[in-house]
Amino acid sequence: MGKLIAIEGRDGAGKNTVTNQLAEQLIGLGYSVAKIAFPKYSTNIAGKALGDFLAGRSNNPDDPRVVATLYGLDRFESIGEIKTLMDTHDFLISDRYIGSNLAYQGAKVADAQSKAMIDWIYNLEINMYALPIPFLNVFLDTDLDVSKSNVAKKNKRDYTDLEYDVHEKDNDLQSRVRNLYLELSENQTLGPWVVVNTTENAAMRPPAEIAAQITGEIQRIKTR
Repeated sequence: MGKLIAIEGRDGAGKNTVTNQLAEQLIGLGYSVAKIAFPKYSTNIAGKALGDFLAGRSNNPDDPRVVATLYGLDRFESIGEIKTLMDTHDFLISDRYIGSNLAYQGAKVADAQSKAMIDWIYNLEINMYALPIPFLNVFLDTDLDVSKSNVAKKNKRDYTDLEYDVHEKDNDLQSRVRNLYLELSENQTLGPWVVVNTTENAAMRPPAEIAAQITGEIQRIKTR
């Protein structure tokens, strides 16, 4: 079975671009590579519900576990696709995965409650939905000003006409999300993590350079 690599980060961190660059580099090394992205706003039932939430077309639930369940269900709807792609490729690169759910929903509760929220989501997605644990989780650590600028430059999204969705416009949430990602990385939650600083001098580093750093980490883990 192939290995799952999860590309994580705040909104506007450059996940899609890095995913594509990483796939190209791994293919260049002779590996077979597939890509997947979550949420699936256009095709999955849960993904469509999440699009409504993020676009402000539905109410923001008081309990983050409601949204966490939708994010988990979005992946569970695609579990057959995930397993097939892993069975037929050396690597499956996922643009967002379980780590996003842990970081974003954990950031919506008080610090004293975040561990319980993370444990609850972990149990939901890993133990109940039986989603595979990544071979490597990658946190793209991008400066908030740069990530906000990247979001503003995005093409029209299929779930919203807004410049910034519910999560993207909340700077406090984005700051807390970064802290949670760093905590997940330190604790090695969901398996191994690597933190990649994607900005330098208030600008994005070249995507190929970022991907090369991740490729090096993948090769290092594979040779352990």
